[in-house]
Amino acid sequence: MASEVALSDNNGVKTTLMRSSTVATEMNQPRVNPASGAQLVEASGLSPGVSATQLGKAEDAVAASGDVGVFQLGVRRDVPTISTSAAGDYSEMAVTRHGAIYTQAVDGMKRTYSAGFKVTPVAGTVLEIIGAATTTVEVNRITATLFGTAAGKVDLVVNKRSAVSTAGTAITAPAKVPYDSADAAAVTTIKGFTAAPTLSGLVGLVRQAMLYCGASIPSDRLKIESGGYAKSFTLTSATQTLTVEIGGTIPAGAELALDVEWTEY
Repeated sequence: MASEVALSDNNGVKTTLMRSSTVATEMNQPRVNPASGAQLVEASGLSPGVSATQLGKAEDAVAASGDVGVFQLGVRRDVPTISTSAAGDYSEMAVTRHGAIYTQAVDGMKRTYSAGFKVTPVAGTVLEIIGAATTTVEVNRITATLFGTAAGKVDLVVNKRSAVSTAGTAITAPAKVPYDSADAAAVTTIKGFTAAPTLSGLVGLVRQAMLYCGASIPSDRLKIESGGYAKSFTLTSATQTLTVEIGGTIPAGAELALDVEWTEY
């Protein structure tokens, strides 16, 4: 609906203007996004509702076929990854490559490696496991088997230390084998010795055991484990180490077989 408005200037010239109600009507039209054409809605007063066709649901409400809700998305993580910058931050749900939410024990998803070797043992350190500067290393298992052409008994201890050994005669570095071929190369250092190194930085003894072998009869395989219901032996820097040291009666013709299993993340 329109109406006329007549205007006159000082010289008596009249001008007629048309006034339309369209102006007032357009002011009440919904606002739209000029790029997409989508209607803009003030969200401050919106409620998600609680009915079957609304996004919100009440606490303890019974689920029913056809209920509407928001689809929750998860992010595929083939290996455990720190996806937030600090504890207490919001994070996405992580899922496996099969779409399952990570609810299993995380240890089974860490990069896992093993190394083994055999040495002619002498009293002192026969194995040193050295951590890395930017990677957390968890030592899960150390195993040892003693053989000699004569009977003998050795005492074996595992010590945690805050300094890397010096001197000594190390064997050729054993291969560090990943359990998953897709994993990156291990950064943990594994050293075996045929002449004991000089040690320092003792933190404390974490395990002790004995190995006995008969003449040309190997000992039972000694298995030293950590983790499970408690933390594993954990190394968080390049100066933290675990050492395996032996003493006692080392038999003639002795050989000591050692292997290590660890994870990195």
